[in-house]
Amino acid sequence: MIAFASVPKEKTIEISQPIVMPVGPLTLFLPQGVNASGEKLVDEGLQDVQNTSFNIYSTDEMQAGEALNFKLSGFPKDTGRAADLTQNQALILGAAGLGAVLILAGLWMYLRERNRVNEAADDDDDDEADDPADLIDAIAALDDLHRAGKLTTEVYQQRRADLKARLREGL
Repeated sequence: MIAFASVPKEKTIEISQPIVMPVGPLTLFLPQGVNASGEKLVDEGLQDVQNTSFNIYSTDEMQAGEALNFKLSGFPKDTGRAADLTQNQALILGAAGLGAVLILAGLWMYLRERNRVNEAADDDDDDEADDPADLIDAIAALDDLHRAGKLTTEVYQQRRADLKARLREGL
């Protein structure tokens, strides 16, 4: 039977495990730095198991009705290993590359659309300047706004003079 346990961080912990049926030899695997002491425990020393060091303690066969009594002392040594950052290096580089490509594609599409809108606005301005009918309509609308009192005389005269000059240039 294999059992794992977490115990509180105390200087000494006393454990008493009653044996309810006969068992063969028992073995305790304790993290390096944690020691056990008890009358039935035999210290087997420090052993490596799958790249982790354990203090090993064992007992002889135990009969039903007996109890395994022992004390634990000490604290586990830091056995944590640093994460292998190169393990997923290809995946990380691939994801970063894909992210960069998506950002660049979005930027390119944004700039392309912005240039298209600017070119369309420039084309509209050029057409407006070249079309005499549109200039005459703009002068008429300006006159209507001035008569309605929505433009001051000074602004009206300035805009009307600009429109008339553009009309003369287009003819």
